[in-house]
Amino acid sequence: AANGNTNLSFAVVRRSANTSVYTTFASSEDAVASRRPLLAVHTAIPVVSATASSVLDTDATSQVTNVFDRSAETRWSAKADTGSTKSWVTLDFGATQTVNRCTFTAFMHGRAFTLEVSTNGTLWSAVASNVLSGVGSGTNTEKLATTRFFQPRTARYLRLTSQTSLSGNSLSLWEIQAFNNAVAQPRLSRLATNAAAVAGLAD
Repeated sequence: AANGNTNLSFAVVRRSANTSVYTTFASSEDAVASRRPLLAVHTAIPVVSATASSVLDTDATSQVTNVFDRSAETRWSAKADTGSTKSWVTLDFGATQTVNRCTFTAFMHGRAFTLEVSTNGTLWSAVASNVLSGVGSGTNTEKLATTRFFQPRTARYLRLTSQTSLSGNSLSLWEIQAFNNAVAQPRLSRLATNAAAVAGLAD
């Protein structure tokens, strides 16, 4: 093929609750190492606790701890939006970590979010804004995750804040995870350099 990946070879196995069921696929490997895609497995940064702007109900189905329990069957829900509500959830890693990626799964599409990091939980620095949860609006029935990369930051806390208020609707997340994706760092640095060069061009 024109992209040089005709001879790529690897297999992916997904573990599910049903231990007798696996998902796999395979291809073939290119003889030239420089043309082989990099397959990397990344582990989320451990979370020791989470806090939120509000919790919809006192029962277990809405608790903020659901956002880091690694289960796609439980979720956190905030109280219903008002015209000025900006709901948020914060992860605490327990100690400072290098972070450059956040992945979250929202219950509803149609919101924009801001991502911020902090070393002390008081002073915050924005790392990304206008992070959209999916395309369009409506329930995220397929539980599609949203991922945003950013320049590496040292942080103990990561906060996801809704930029939009959908009156009468609650912000709700199945999961939110943070990563230090070392493979992405050279690419992120190159993107930052290119962005700065473009910004310096005359109109």
